[in-house]
Amino acid sequence: MIWFLLVIALPRYLGSTSLGGKVGGAINLGKLASRDTYTVGELPQAGIQVTLYPSCYPSIWTSAVSKVDGTAAVGTSRGIIIIKEIQHQWRDQGLELPSDVFALEFLRPDLLACGSRDGALRLVDTRLPTAYANSDPSFTIRHPSSITHIRQTNENHVVVCGPEDS
Repeated sequence: MIWFLLVIALPRYLGSTSLGGKVGGAINLGKLASRDTYTVGELPQAGIQVTLYPSCYPSIWTSAVSKVDGTAAVGTSRGIIIIKEIQHQWRDQGLELPSDVFALEFLRPDLLACGSRDGALRLVDTRLPTAYANSDPSFTIRHPSSITHIRQTNENHVVVCGPEDS
């Protein structure tokens, strides 16, 4: 299995994703212990840890974690998975999209920007049930090529880019 992304967010959440191999991709989530310092060579222990193997999402491409509440989003070959901790349990919600999701960025704790292979930048309200979020194409902006990176530069501006020479 190839691990390719590691994210630490504010309420001390640790998330990593893997592309997969013989068994498909995996999502690892943990909540770090609340200590501020560690001795040399000591790794922080996770208080809560879970590994998900989403069978209906064959490839995992990217992930992002909200810096405010620890909500995680994972971009896959079939859309996104939104994962939240609610009352010390992880809850996940899938949202199918028409194209692979290569880039994610939380613009606000409840607003997720998704960059896709088809050049669409889709905005998803993570508070809505998937049926509503999936049926509203009004929050889509088109880019001439695949979107591989998204960065919010300030409250009103987002920069997206694609592969080399695009």
